[in-house]
Amino acid sequence: MKKSLILTDLNDDVLLIIFDECTLDDLLNLFHVCKRFQEIIKQSTFIRRSLDLLLVGHRNHNAVSYTRTIQNLSYHRRVKIFQNWCYGRYEEHILFQQSQFNPSKIILEKEFLFKSHSGQLRKYTRSKRKGEILYRRPTNTYGEVRDADITCLTKSGESVVIGRRNGRIKLISMDNNENDPIEEINVSLNEFSEHRVESVDVRNDLYATATLQRVSLWQKRYELDIPYLDTVAELGAGVKTIRFSPNVDKIAMGKYKDTSRQALHLVDLSTNEVHPLASDSASIYDLQWKDNNVILSGHYDTTFRLFDLRTNCDEHIWVDPYDLAVYSVSYDGNFGVLCGMKYHCRVNLYDLRVPNKYIQLYFPRQRFRGAKSFSSPAYQVVNDQSQLFISTDYNLRVLDFDADWAATKDYTNIFVHEMIVNL
Repeated sequence: MKKSLILTDLNDDVLLIIFDECTLDDLLNLFHVCKRFQEIIKQSTFIRRSLDLLLVGHRNHNAVSYTRTIQNLSYHRRVKIFQNWCYGRYEEHILFQQSQFNPSKIILEKEFLFKSHSGQLRKYTRSKRKGEILYRRPTNTYGEVRDADITCLTKSGESVVIGRRNGRIKLISMDNNENDPIEEINVSLNEFSEHRVESVDVRNDLYATATLQRVSLWQKRYELDIPYLDTVAELGAGVKTIRFSPNVDKIAMGKYKDTSRQALHLVDLSTNEVHPLASDSASIYDLQWKDNNVILSGHYDTTFRLFDLRTNCDEHIWVDPYDLAVYSVSYDGNFGVLCGMKYHCRVNLYDLRVPNKYIQLYFPRQRFRGAKSFSSPAYQVVNDQSQLFISTDYNLRVLDFDADWAATKDYTNIFVHEMIVNL
């Protein structure tokens, strides 16, 4: 009697062809069949399948989320974490609970997290231990808590720029081998310190600052080895957010309110001329550059948009399913965008390759401050490939997606669920 052929009898080349036709769920099941399957899938299949996965892809090693990730993720782990992002499977951590309203500004790096606390900037070391996000005691602190509140924050290389509520900015430059600041510059942007600093950005020795009163471009110079900021140009007023382009030849500006519905503006740094762009919107809360020709922006009118300078129009517009304003935008450097929304600390996940549809919604649990916690916007969101940091009214939420054991909170078909409940 002829012996029947089973899957394990096939040679590696045939198995590779079969595995290439399998879904990710099938591959994860086959991965646990035997050690031979495990090695073939791990060494040949997962490496290709995970190249361009949303938020965890490894094709571009210069992507922001890739350079921020503290763990060394295997190709198998990348596939699992990708599924966790898509299915809403994560472990939630609530850090730095406060009794007073104090939304933090944060900067995420591979080894450190910079976080504001009132008027003080604190530097925390990230932890690689499972279930532990940060070492709770700060490595360094800059400034005093009693100083004017920090309203915006950015870092480029070893330069940290802080914008304050009293209309002043502070530049801190740190040596590569030291944690202590080696030079500091304090600048008042307003003669009477009436307007808080809404946004700051820095590239090399060029600085941009925005208040609702005016937008300024600065150049860092030295006199007798003493650093100072010299005004290069004044670029208008009423700007909420400002960003240098990757090539540092342009600046994108989003206005807090524009009655002509041209809230998105572009500054040509070769001439310092300001040009309105044809994006039909009255207010922009946050924006990021995808590349030197594409701007990603979050709007008060409940939309997240992709604007292309080459066509001078919004190529794609994503509308929030609950019609809430977009407060913050985080771009991962590849295809993933996370938007912080106006209420419930909610964050939306979008894939730039999938127009007009969100991938997942994340609703952090509400257990502090009673009803107040439900009204908190996601003021700022930053992420690496496995963790999402959300700044809220009274704390910092961290969603850790490297957690296969966590409960699934899937909101990909919210309207279907609502129809079932109503029935």
